[in-house]
Amino acid sequence: MMNNCNSRSSMNRIRIFIGILSILLLISCVKEEVKYTPITSPYTKENTPEVPEIRLNKKKFSSTEWKAAGSIDRRKYSEDILISNMLAGKNKNEVVELLGEPDHKYEKENTITYSIDSGQLLNNGERWIFSLNIVFDNNGIVIRYFVTT
Repeated sequence: MMNNCNSRSSMNRIRIFIGILSILLLISCVKEEVKYTPITSPYTKENTPEVPEIRLNKKKFSSTEWKAAGSIDRRKYSEDILISNMLAGKNKNEVVELLGEPDHKYEKENTITYSIDSGQLLNNGERWIFSLNIVFDNNGIVIRYFVTT
């Protein structure tokens, strides 16, 4: 009886060992390459921020037209703002002079935002709004800007 228990125990250990070995073998065979591009701050011409898919009727940025535009028309200019790096190194006053008064100010985070209407509706019928977020360092200089949904 004792011998039978030992052989069962040995067989269970062998099965567990083979199972673990199989899992390790499968894991070692699966190679997934992760590609990413780190974004550093402050922005320069060399490290352009990522541009989300809001490329509807895009236009070259015009400060006058941006300021006059509602949030739905701002989307036409938002890609050019991001790609051109026009905000890199600017201070808050220069940004406000270029883009007008922001829609929201978050003093604790040193962030201002401008609303951009995607031109699409959500399932509940509300407008799908993006935000152009501009983050400043403690000296009021742009260190990062990006679009979020």
